Amino acid sequence: MNGPQDWFTTAGLIAATISSIVACIAAAVRLLRMPQRGRTLEITAVITATVICGAVFMYRAFAVHRSWVPLQSHVDGLALLAGLVGMVVMWSYWTRRLQGLNVFLLPVMALVSLWGVCAGWWSWKPFDISSVWTSVHLFSVYIGTLSVAAAAAKGALWLYVDRQLRARTHQAQRLHRLGALANLESIEVGITRSATIGFVLLTIGLITGLIITTGGESRLGPGWWYSAKVVLAAGVWAIYALVMHVRFVPTFRGRRAAILSIVGLVLLIVVLGISQALPGPKTVQSSLFKVQSEPRLCATHHFELATVNCERPPKEASECI
Repeated sequence: MNGPQDWFTTAGLIAATISSIVACIAAAVRLLRMPQRGRTLEITAVITATVICGAVFMYRAFAVHRSWVPLQSHVDGLALLAGLVGMVVMWSYWTRRLQGLNVFLLPVMALVSLWGVCAGWWSWKPFDISSVWTSVHLFSVYIGTLSVAAAAAKGALWLYVDRQLRARTHQAQRLHRLGALANLESIEVGITRSATIGFVLLTIGLITGLIITTGGESRLGPGWWYSAKVVLAAGVWAIYALVMHVRFVPTFRGRRAAILSIVGLVLLIVVLGISQALPGPKTVQSSLFKVQSEPRLCATHHFELATVNCERPPKEASECI
């Protein structure tokens, strides 16, 4: 039930991926041509994908794992992340803030849902939940990824609106499209807020990750502090520390802040991929010889059946045939 044989999880995430892709296409068509009929299809597809991801996450928490810790594998985290992205998109519909954000946030939802299908079917492996620090680390990383994705989507929206404003030919359709989108100032404020939340959560994730790594055997090996995962994670943390303070650094305002927010999301996705590519924790075996009794024929007993230790040193084992 926990591995790739869980057909309900796979089917649910496939359905969520298809619904997200339909919502992406409808949102892109609405952005380019502004038809009013596509809004109903887009909202319906987003709600469907969000409900499915939430149902998959709850199903795995209560029916599969049956534990008070819902995040037991990467599939659980991806289902949670996709559902939360869908909730952010519906929040933008409801409040009508940052119009056009859904066009750049829905592809993230589709990508995460598809990643969940791949992680559940081909590369499934459970997390090693050894302490409460591990649970805090996982939740902070996945929720922080949500904030990073929101900041990156706002950065892409800022670049799109800026490009439309810089166009030399301002047609009536282009001006009408810009009037329905958020302005650059409000988008930049949204980038800063999302980056601040992501920075706080990623800081918690880094601190708890260091506690876990230094407190026991690490999958990263003895040189963990200069491994690709740690270096890239520190790079993401530094990027969002900079984006968070763009209001006080005029050099990085506007286009550079938008680009940095997108680069931060790409690096964080690479970090998550590296984390899943690492081998699981090695099983520590005792160095003491275990006594196992098996019938053997020994020369010292005139080829009679005797009980000997199977894991004794080689010198003693040489007496046996």
